[in-house]
Amino acid sequence: MRKSLAGIVALIVVCLAMAATAQQMSFSGTASVIDGDTIEIHNRPIRLSGFDAPERGKYCGRTNVYQRASLALAEAIAQRLVSCTQTGEDAHGRAVAVCRVGQRDLGDYMVSLGWARDWPRYSNGAYAQAEAAARRDRLGIWGMECPSDVWSNRDYETAAVEPPTPAATMSALQPTSRETAYVTASALNVRAGPAASSVGLGRVDYGARLEILERRDGWARINYNGADAWVSADFLSASEPVRRAGRIGDGENLDSIRRLIVQESIAHYSGRCPCPYNVMRNGRRCGNNSAYSRPGGASPICYPSDVTEAHVRSFLARRAR
Repeated sequence: MRKSLAGIVALIVVCLAMAATAQQMSFSGTASVIDGDTIEIHNRPIRLSGFDAPERGKYCGRTNVYQRASLALAEAIAQRLVSCTQTGEDAHGRAVAVCRVGQRDLGDYMVSLGWARDWPRYSNGAYAQAEAAARRDRLGIWGMECPSDVWSNRDYETAAVEPPTPAATMSALQPTSRETAYVTASALNVRAGPAASSVGLGRVDYGARLEILERRDGWARINYNGADAWVSADFLSASEPVRRAGRIGDGENLDSIRRLIVQESIAHYSGRCPCPYNVMRNGRRCGNNSAYSRPGGASPICYPSDVTEAHVRSFLARRAR
């Protein structure tokens, strides 16, 4: 009886320890961006697991791809809640974690856009399909003429040598269907369910590129602002529609135009600290020392939400020349 009781007590202790460990391994909060593969939550630096973005000082032609990657990650995070599952710790003492905004894995997001690449040594190839699609579509860095050392001459081919990530985490890491489609309607309604009577969540513009997660009875499931949503498949095309020049909203994807305006504004700033999420020479984030944060003088546009209608009209007018 004593042995049985001792066994039960030992089992309870083990279970409590496992529960405490699991709690320590998961955390969330509002994040700030340090660079294209590193964030900070509650002053805790976190190296995002399984992928690699360009290091500081890397350029493709005149394009600062380090800043571009940082900007892309900042857009994905904005002020949203970031949830992380820690998988280890790196040589610098930073937590290494798989992080998400809503249902979207930030690693999959960055690699899909072409601003980062899969690192099989740490991902077990979780982002390999996303990288292959980005290369095929020449997105981000894959569409630029870059020097051979843009990826710092690292070995990205060696298979994982670390203990594999737990099965549950790896399952969450697996990329969803890579089917993509383009919106052919001037503004396509996004709904909470696969029916015209479902609650409307918003709209996506003509020409928007969507990742299709599932098709069902004439509807397509997509990720919309970090949550599952549905659009009518009747207004989707496998090929990108012709983009017509003209007034705002006439065949223009405003979200992509806003991103281009931000990128153009940052590219024209000559200093090291255009935006709060950039990094100074000492490795610290620019924060309040950035040009964006200081009144007067050069003030680059750092976030798509700051792009005004006047900015968009000016951009379209210049492009039409």
